[in-house]
Amino acid sequence: MDQLSHCGLAHLAEKYGGIFHIKMGFNHTIVVSSPEMAREILQVQDHIFANRLATIAITYLTYNRADMAFADYGMFWCQMRKLSVMKLFSRKRAESWDSVRDEVDSMVKSTLVKSGSPVNLGELLFGVNLADFILWFGFIVPAGLNTRLPATQADLDRFIDKIIDNHLRKREKICHQNADKDMVDEMLEFLTVAFAIEWAMIELMHTPEALKRVQQELANVVGLERRVEKANLEKLTYFKCVVKETLCQHPPIPVALHKSSTDTMVMGYHIPKAARVMVNAYVINRDKNSWEDPNTFNPSRFLAKRGPPSET
Repeated sequence: MDQLSHCGLAHLAEKYGGIFHIKMGFNHTIVVSSPEMAREILQVQDHIFANRLATIAITYLTYNRADMAFADYGMFWCQMRKLSVMKLFSRKRAESWDSVRDEVDSMVKSTLVKSGSPVNLGELLFGVNLADFILWFGFIVPAGLNTRLPATQADLDRFIDKIIDNHLRKREKICHQNADKDMVDEMLEFLTVAFAIEWAMIELMHTPEALKRVQQELANVVGLERRVEKANLEKLTYFKCVVKETLCQHPPIPVALHKSSTDTMVMGYHIPKAARVMVNAYVINRDKNSWEDPNTFNPSRFLAKRGPPSET
């Protein structure tokens, strides 16, 4: 199963090329590892590959895919997307997330207390369920998954119910109609950038020159005793380069999973209906035709005026 990770798929792409077929159980799986193929799937024929792959666990925990991430392309998905763009991810809503920054400050301070000791910044856990590839395996309990899912969903239900109840009680105390809504009014959703933060810290610790440069920039622009504010970002040129390089080297979702809604052709290759399509962003971001020395963490590459083609 190691070959199904983004690194394993990268090794297979070196041998079989930018697009190849894998038979996983009864499912046809197409692996895409080149910018040209990815552009064809994600831009030119995005309406065909808009559907997302949902495992048994995801289907169960999202109440039969009743969310924007895993719902099939259609009226419901369009409404969810409209809600997210206009309400959840709007500029006004982003400016209301100051409390999240306070939590980050608290996390940084608690980390400083443990200076000199190992600090676990998070773990990524991946699981494989054979029933996602061979349907009749769903009658077999895979390592207790079928018993853990109801318990997990029950915990999630209790957590969501508690948030909603607290929120409704809070709303009842508000007498004026012009009170600002919080994010729960629009959607009970939370996104984290912890994954990117972890990799940025790891790469900077392994690249002392870049670490020293970004520290110096922060000291000059912000100061050692102040918190970084939105107004400072425009002047933090190298800091933004570090963020870009981190996301390029370590995309939070290294392999994007899609599913074809009908038979189609992609640059001469036949893709059957309901085929699983894995777009390996990890490999595409390290394309040798777009970047010089792509496997090296080098934020300074974004300081150059000339970058990779915008469409890649």
